[in-house]
Amino acid sequence: MSLIDPSSRSESGLAHRGGLFETALGRAAYRALPPLVRGFHDRSGPAIWSGCADIDGKESIVSSLARRLIGLPEPGRNIAVRVSLSRAGTHEIWSRTFADRSFSSRLQQGEPGHVIEIFGALAFALALTPDADGLVFQTTRCRLAGVALPRWLAPRAQAREYQDNRARFAFEISLSLPFFGPLVHYRGWFLPESFINHGIGAEAKSVAPG
Repeated sequence: MSLIDPSSRSESGLAHRGGLFETALGRAAYRALPPLVRGFHDRSGPAIWSGCADIDGKESIVSSLARRLIGLPEPGRNIAVRVSLSRAGTHEIWSRTFADRSFSSRLQQGEPGHVIEIFGALAFALALTPDADGLVFQTTRCRLAGVALPRWLAPRAQAREYQDNRARFAFEISLSLPFFGPLVHYRGWFLPESFINHGIGAEAKSVAPG
């Protein structure tokens, strides 16, 4: 079965039911998300978010090369991060910049409760689990150039989005490769760039538990 369900990708269906994540989760579950998490995913939400992140990763030649190929930065603390969102009907493009490295992915509708995230030739089916604190993403399937990868051969990604106790959009993301183990783990926060430009949240410049 394809990762992408063609029947869920009609422009009219998405317009009627809401944005990409509201469609995937259902209106009630989506509306129960914390305000900043919901604001990040709203079709009419801010398009540019800024903040910072702490990044950990295995120190090896293979891991460093993989991070460079994807555009991920090397491990560090309080690294500036900027996310630009392009929302167009049935899909979204997320462009992320960590310090001086950038990478993008395309997200589109999957089966109910899932979105598909595409990095070049890799497509991940991500199961979405909402709760009162935020949203958890978990890889369920992966394809490389359209070919389904067995679980033991597929890269694994897990992510959590939540609103921290400083009223910031917070995230924690890990990515691992088969045979090589953890590739990168990063956590941090961001706010709409317009908030920061007006001094809102300007006092919260470092990554801290929240």
